[in-house]
Amino acid sequence: MLNWHPAMLRAVLSATAIVALALPNQTPAQVGTPSVIRFEDITARSGVDFFTDSSPTPNKNQPETMVSGVGLIDYDNDGYLDIFFINGAAIPSLKKESPKYYNRLFHNN
Repeated sequence: MLNWHPAMLRAVLSATAIVALALPNQTPAQVGTPSVIRFEDITARSGVDFFTDSSPTPNKNQPETMVSGVGLIDYDNDGYLDIFFINGAAIPSLKKESPKYYNRLFHNN
């Protein structure tokens, strides 16, 4: 638990009160016609084809449950986020000797 000095506590509470009073009195925005949310499946034309292989076993080892990830990064500085998928590995060796375990980088043009 924090042990606040009384002067510090007064300063923090005073600053909080000043900020709260300085905020404009806002009312909720008027709700108009609700927007329609529409999703489109662009999987096939996206060119992103990736399948995570966790090398599942009956033991359900920890690497199976924490096998993969994804990173969005502009690795070539072209202004577009590229996608990097991290894949699993063969159990128990944890070696990525087969292409099905390779990590993949998808370049966004």
